[in-house]
Amino acid sequence: RTDIPKFLFKTSNPQSGNYSNAVSVQFPNPLDPPNPIVVKRGWTSIDVSILGIPAIRFFNTHLEAFSAAARAGQALELMALPAMNTNRAEVLVGDLNSDPTEASPESDAYNIVAGAGFAETGNTADTCCHAADLLNPTAAFTQRIDHILTRPGLNGFVSADVIGDDA
Repeated sequence: RTDIPKFLFKTSNPQSGNYSNAVSVQFPNPLDPPNPIVVKRGWTSIDVSILGIPAIRFFNTHLEAFSAAARAGQALELMALPAMNTNRAEVLVGDLNSDPTEASPESDAYNIVAGAGFAETGNTADTCCHAADLLNPTAAFTQRIDHILTRPGLNGFVSADVIGDDA
Protein backbone atom coordinates (compact mmCIF):
# COMPACT_ATOMS: atom_id res chain seq x y z
CA ARG A 1 0.00 0.00 0.00
CA THR A 2 1.72 3.12 -1.20
CA ASP A 3 -1.27 5.32 -0.32
CA ILE A 4 -0.70 5.02 3.45
CA PRO A 5 2.13 6.97 5.11
CA LYS A 6 5.02 4.71 6.17
CA PHE A 7 4.76 5.79 9.80
CA LEU A 8 1.22 4.32 9.84
CA PHE A 9 1.76 1.13 7.84
CA LYS A 10 5.06 -0.50 6.97
CA THR A 11 6.08 -3.90 5.64
CA SER A 12 9.40 -5.64 6.24
CA ASN A 13 11.15 -9.00 6.39
CA PRO A 14 9.89 -10.62 3.18
CA GLN A 15 10.49 -14.37 3.19
CA SER A 16 9.66 -17.20 0.80
CA GLY A 17 10.42 -20.80 0.05
CA ASN A 18 9.44 -23.95 -1.77
CA TYR A 19 8.28 -27.14 -0.11
CA SER A 20 10.43 -30.26 -0.28
CA ASN A 21 7.26 -32.34 -0.63
CA ALA A 22 6.52 -32.12 -4.32
CA VAL A 23 4.83 -34.04 -7.08
CA SER A 24 6.90 -35.22 -10.02
CA VAL A 25 5.34 -35.73 -13.42
CA GLN A 26 7.03 -37.98 -15.96
CA PHE A 27 6.25 -37.14 -19.57
CA PRO A 28 7.30 -39.46 -22.37
CA ASN A 29 10.40 -37.76 -23.71
CA PRO A 30 12.75 -39.92 -25.76
CA LEU A 31 15.41 -37.19 -25.63
CA ASP A 32 15.50 -36.98 -21.82
CA PRO A 33 13.57 -39.91 -20.27
CA PRO A 34 14.99 -39.97 -16.71
CA ASN A 35 14.15 -36.34 -15.84
CA PRO A 36 10.61 -35.80 -14.56
CA ILE A 37 9.13 -32.36 -14.15
CA VAL A 38 8.91 -31.39 -10.47
CA VAL A 39 5.85 -29.28 -9.64
CA LYS A 40 7.07 -26.80 -7.04
CA ARG A 41 4.70 -25.24 -4.52
CA GLY A 42 5.69 -22.65 -1.98
CA TRP A 43 4.93 -19.91 0.49
CA THR A 44 5.65 -16.22 1.08
CA SER A 45 5.44 -14.05 4.17
CA ILE A 46 5.79 -10.40 5.12
CA ASP A 47 5.72 -8.57 8.45
CA VAL A 48 3.35 -5.64 8.90
CA SER A 49 3.86 -2.82 11.41
CA ILE A 50 1.15 -0.34 12.33
CA LEU A 51 2.22 2.96 13.91
CA GLY A 52 5.71 1.48 14.20
CA ILE A 53 4.51 -1.47 16.30
CA PRO A 54 4.99 -5.00 14.89
CA ALA A 55 1.45 -6.20 14.32
CA ILE A 56 0.98 -9.08 11.89
CA ARG A 57 2.95 -11.66 9.95
CA PHE A 58 1.05 -12.33 6.73
CA PHE A 59 1.51 -15.69 4.94
CA ASN A 60 0.40 -16.80 1.49
CA THR A 61 0.61 -20.34 0.13
CA HIS A 62 -0.67 -22.69 -2.54
CA LEU A 63 -0.57 -26.35 -1.56
CA GLU A 64 -0.48 -29.27 -4.01
CA ALA A 65 -3.74 -29.88 -5.86
CA PHE A 66 -3.21 -33.40 -7.16
CA SER A 67 -1.77 -35.38 -4.24
CA ALA A 68 -3.28 -35.44 -0.76
CA ALA A 69 -0.07 -36.96 0.65
CA ALA A 70 2.15 -34.21 -0.82
CA ARG A 71 -0.38 -31.56 0.29
CA ALA A 72 -0.36 -32.84 3.88
CA GLY A 73 3.45 -32.93 3.83
CA GLN A 74 3.51 -29.32 2.63
CA ALA A 75 1.12 -28.28 5.41
CA LEU A 76 3.42 -29.92 7.96
CA GLU A 77 6.42 -28.12 6.45
CA LEU A 78 4.56 -24.79 6.55
CA MET A 79 3.60 -25.17 10.21
CA ALA A 80 7.21 -26.13 11.11
CA LEU A 81 8.82 -23.10 9.44
CA PRO A 82 10.87 -20.83 11.70
CA ALA A 83 8.88 -17.97 10.14
CA MET A 84 5.74 -19.50 11.70
CA ASN A 85 7.23 -19.32 15.18
CA THR A 86 6.42 -15.71 15.93
CA ASN A 87 4.93 -13.89 18.88
CA ARG A 88 2.79 -11.68 16.68
CA ALA A 89 -0.63 -12.33 15.21
CA GLU A 90 -0.60 -14.26 11.95
CA VAL A 91 -2.82 -14.27 8.90
CA LEU A 92 -2.57 -17.23 6.52
CA VAL A 93 -4.25 -16.99 3.14
CA GLY A 94 -4.11 -19.43 0.34
CA ASP A 95 -5.39 -22.22 -1.77
CA LEU A 96 -4.90 -25.10 0.63
CA ASN A 97 -6.67 -27.47 -1.78
CA SER A 98 -8.16 -29.02 1.34
CA ASP A 99 -11.82 -28.82 2.30
CA PRO A 100 -12.47 -29.34 6.03
CA THR A 101 -15.85 -30.93 5.26
CA GLU A 102 -14.35 -33.75 3.19
CA ALA A 103 -13.08 -37.05 4.55
CA SER A 104 -9.43 -37.85 5.09
CA PRO A 105 -7.07 -37.67 3.27
CA GLU A 106 -8.62 -34.69 1.40
CA SER A 107 -9.11 -32.72 4.63
CA ASP A 108 -5.72 -33.61 6.16
CA ALA A 109 -3.82 -30.46 5.11
CA TYR A 110 -6.57 -28.20 6.46
CA ASN A 111 -6.69 -30.19 9.70
CA ILE A 112 -2.91 -29.86 10.12
CA VAL A 113 -3.15 -26.07 9.81
CA ALA A 114 -6.18 -25.87 12.12
CA GLY A 115 -4.44 -28.17 14.59
CA ALA A 116 -1.59 -25.65 14.75
CA GLY A 117 -4.02 -23.03 16.06
CA PHE A 118 -5.21 -21.30 12.88
CA ALA A 119 -8.92 -20.47 12.88
CA GLU A 120 -11.37 -19.54 10.14
CA THR A 121 -12.49 -15.94 9.75
CA GLY A 122 -16.16 -16.87 9.58
CA ASN A 123 -16.56 -17.61 5.88
CA THR A 124 -17.76 -21.14 5.22
CA ALA A 125 -18.91 -20.64 1.63
CA ASP A 126 -17.57 -22.90 -1.08
CA THR A 127 -14.79 -21.31 -3.14
CA CYS A 128 -14.12 -23.77 -5.94
CA CYS A 129 -14.39 -24.30 -8.86
CA HIS A 130 -15.20 -22.56 -12.12
CA ALA A 131 -15.30 -24.53 -15.36
CA ALA A 132 -11.84 -25.12 -16.81
CA ASP A 133 -12.62 -22.74 -19.70
CA LEU A 134 -14.19 -20.15 -17.32
CA LEU A 135 -17.29 -20.05 -19.52
CA ASN A 136 -19.80 -21.38 -17.01
CA PRO A 137 -22.71 -18.90 -16.85
CA THR A 138 -23.23 -19.48 -13.12
CA ALA A 139 -20.78 -20.59 -10.50
CA ALA A 140 -21.47 -24.02 -9.06
CA PHE A 141 -18.86 -24.13 -6.33
CA THR A 142 -18.74 -27.47 -4.50
CA GLN A 143 -15.62 -27.22 -2.34
CA ARG A 144 -14.08 -24.85 0.21
CA ILE A 145 -10.36 -25.03 -0.57
CA ASP A 146 -9.39 -21.34 -0.42
CA HIS A 147 -8.98 -20.01 3.09
CA ILE A 148 -8.22 -16.94 5.19
CA LEU A 149 -7.11 -18.12 8.62
CA THR A 150 -5.71 -16.32 11.67
CA ARG A 151 -3.88 -17.05 14.91
CA PRO A 152 -3.92 -15.83 17.70
CA GLY A 153 -5.98 -12.87 18.75
CA LEU A 154 -7.41 -11.70 15.42
CA ASN A 155 -10.83 -13.30 15.69
CA GLY A 156 -13.41 -10.63 14.98
CA PHE A 157 -10.85 -8.29 13.38
CA VAL A 158 -10.54 -10.11 10.07
CA SER A 159 -13.47 -11.07 7.90
CA ALA A 160 -13.72 -12.84 4.58
CA ASP A 161 -16.19 -12.98 1.72
CA VAL A 162 -16.14 -15.02 -1.48
CA ILE A 163 -15.83 -12.92 -4.63
CA GLY A 164 -16.01 -14.17 -8.20
CA ASP A 165 -19.00 -16.36 -7.53
CA ASP A 166 -21.18 -14.15 -9.77
CA ALA A 167 -21.17 -14.59 -13.52
